[in-house]
Amino acid sequence: MIRFVLKHPLATFFSLLLHGGLAATVFWLYLHTPSEREQVVNIPADQAVSEQTTKPVEVMQPMRTFTVDADLVQQQLQKIQQEELEKQRRAEQLRQQAEAEKQRLAELKRQQEKARQQALAAQQAAEAARKKAETLKQQQEAARQKLLAEQQRAQALKKAAEEAARKKAEAERKAQEILREKQLAEERKRQLEAELKRKAEEKRRLEEAAQKAKLEEARRRQQALLQKQLLEEQQRRQQLLEREQLSKLRQLYISEIAAKVRENWRTPVKVNPEAACELQITQDKTGKILSVQVLNCNAYADRQFKVAAERAVWRTAQLPPPPNEALFERVVRFKFKP
Repeated sequence: MIRFVLKHPLATFFSLLLHGGLAATVFWLYLHTPSEREQVVNIPADQAVSEQTTKPVEVMQPMRTFTVDADLVQQQLQKIQQEELEKQRRAEQLRQQAEAEKQRLAELKRQQEKARQQALAAQQAAEAARKKAETLKQQQEAARQKLLAEQQRAQALKKAAEEAARKKAEAERKAQEILREKQLAEERKRQLEAELKRKAEEKRRLEEAAQKAKLEEARRRQQALLQKQLLEEQQRRQQLLEREQLSKLRQLYISEIAAKVRENWRTPVKVNPEAACELQITQDKTGKILSVQVLNCNAYADRQFKVAAERAVWRTAQLPPPPNEALFERVVRFKFKP
């Protein structure tokens, strides 16, 4: 029995499952079968007595029971066994198919190995043929190089012979030319001596003329240098004169500004007549006063003097224009003493 269970575990499992199901069904039917008390008809309380006198007691029905059909169980077991046999048959078929496939793959591998060996042999044969062809090609190339070297040697010999003939002809021609050149040289020598004599005379005359031209050029340079120095001296004197004139005009311009400020001076009380300060005035192009600063006052200039000087500038309001545009200064500074 144990060997059967171990050999056919699936069939045993399904058989036990079927028997368990049948047993559960029988037990369930037993529990739900109505008893004798449940088969009595429920009667209301007020009618119980009268009905007991008129109706007879119902006869109890025998209890129904169920039995397990052994044939059905046997059929199920046979079906399970047949299914198990069918599975075993299919497994055997699959095993045989796998074995056949394994043999087919082994045969295919053997054929592939054979084909690989044949391809390798063919490749080796092709390599040998290639090497043989390469060797033949190298031999042919060597023969061609040898033939080419022979042709070049023959051509070189031919050229050497031609060059020797050419040099011989050239030597003869040069000998004739040398002879002619010698004759021409003697003629040119006579002409050259005459030409040298003429050129020497011409050179002497040119040197004399160059010496005269050099002296004349030196004289002109000296004269030009003197003229340049005179012109520079004149320009220097002119610039100095212009600077002196501008300086004088500037002094006049500053004096005019100072006089303009003095015109607007209002003498405060208790001002020392020796008091003096520098006034720095900033103006625009039109002469309008923009700012005033009182600077560098002496010991006699007190605060009242400084305030009065600043007010005198502001009363002026507009400074006079310069006599020359070059004299215009945005910031004018001068010493103020009323």
